[in-house]
Amino acid sequence: MTHYIEEQDRVSRILEKSEEQFRNAFDYAAVGMALVGTSGKVIKTNRALAELLGLPETAILETDFSHFVVDDDINLFNQNLAIILAGDAKYRQTEIKIAGKGGRELCMIWNVSLVNDDLNHSPHFIFQLQDITDRKEAEKQLSHGALHDSLTNLPNRTLFLDHLTLAFKRAHRHFKNNFAVLYLDFDRFKLVNDSCGHLAGDQILVEIGARLNLCLRSCDTVARMGGDEFSMLVEDISHFDQALTIVSRIQEEMAKPFFVEGNEISLTVSIGIAEWSKEYTQPEYLLRDADTALNHAKRLGRNRYEIFDVKMHEQAQMLLRIENDLRTATKNNELFLNFQPILNLNDMSLSGFEALVRWHHPIKGLISPIDFIPVAEETGMIVEIGEWVLREACSQLTKWRQNGDFGADTWMSVNVSPKQFAQKDFIESVDRIIAQTKISPDCLKLELTETAMIENIEYARSV
Repeated sequence: MTHYIEEQDRVSRILEKSEEQFRNAFDYAAVGMALVGTSGKVIKTNRALAELLGLPETAILETDFSHFVVDDDINLFNQNLAIILAGDAKYRQTEIKIAGKGGRELCMIWNVSLVNDDLNHSPHFIFQLQDITDRKEAEKQLSHGALHDSLTNLPNRTLFLDHLTLAFKRAHRHFKNNFAVLYLDFDRFKLVNDSCGHLAGDQILVEIGARLNLCLRSCDTVARMGGDEFSMLVEDISHFDQALTIVSRIQEEMAKPFFVEGNEISLTVSIGIAEWSKEYTQPEYLLRDADTALNHAKRLGRNRYEIFDVKMHEQAQMLLRIENDLRTATKNNELFLNFQPILNLNDMSLSGFEALVRWHHPIKGLISPIDFIPVAEETGMIVEIGEWVLREACSQLTKWRQNGDFGADTWMSVNVSPKQFAQKDFIESVDRIIAQTKISPDCLKLELTETAMIENIEYARSV
């Protein structure tokens, strides 16, 4: 009998110690904890939860815990309790939001389980709530940064393509949901950066983004694609004129001057437009075609808009073929010079020649300079071609003189492209060719366009 009593005392002490350890673990846990009756009322809470809610523990007791859950998550909260009470699960974990200290909305990882004790008390829930609000906000910021331009805070290319894909799918489901894509490029924006500095250029880009937003409706999207290029998704248009109305707004907004650090700066914008049709099979093709139309607008003189048609795509493919063939032409000696005589109008005597580059394609025959010179300019191949033209022209004049074909006062004129003129070693290159071909500098005339002079004004002055 004595042994039995001693054993009971020992078990009682163990239980008391265990209960004390549980109370300490409960009270001082780093996460919020609560014992909640099956009715939803709080039976016991710990300090961490009281701190999260910004309330004394006494104000939390006997309160229905759903009172602290935000309205949007009430159904989720009740559904999880019902699943456990029905015996369909012993344990549930999910994310819910609660109203915390000062009314701040807190995001929590909520763990809940049902406990039956040995004293025939009613079963109750154990709630554990871990605050992950800061982590969620950090993730949100990272997500925002991954989908938005850091300078203008506009959507970036990735987010724009997401919106474009959704619009594309809607349009294919409901043919009435028409839309258009606009691609914008600000003409000669490089001059702004070169003359005013990149900081001023960035300030203007931010202002451009703000102005573009003013031109759009709530259903539309504007994104910065990089540099001074922007794109727009104009949705829910019943007829194409609605897109052109937005284009007109853009042109009006951009016609207003920009003011940066006391400087008044005027810009023009070129715009390419592609309208959705059921023939499109991929959303990216609309962006491609809007870009093609933009390039067409720039080739036609800038400060205008162009609407994409299939001929533009065919022309773009042709230009790509010309570019590839031109790279081969410079290696295979397919380029040659024509020398156009220049006469003195007073006595119709020969004064000199103008060297004109021509291209004889092995399959297509003669290709017009109108077709290949712009491609050479755009790709930068004009620098190599221009140096070759200068060397060949000077060599030919030297040969003519050595053969006695023309007099010593006959000169040669050679056109110089803006990109060739802008090369840092341009003067050294000319001097080197003059020395190699043994031509008199007095007999060489270099013709530069006004564009070449304006775009390199300081360099032109030094030359």
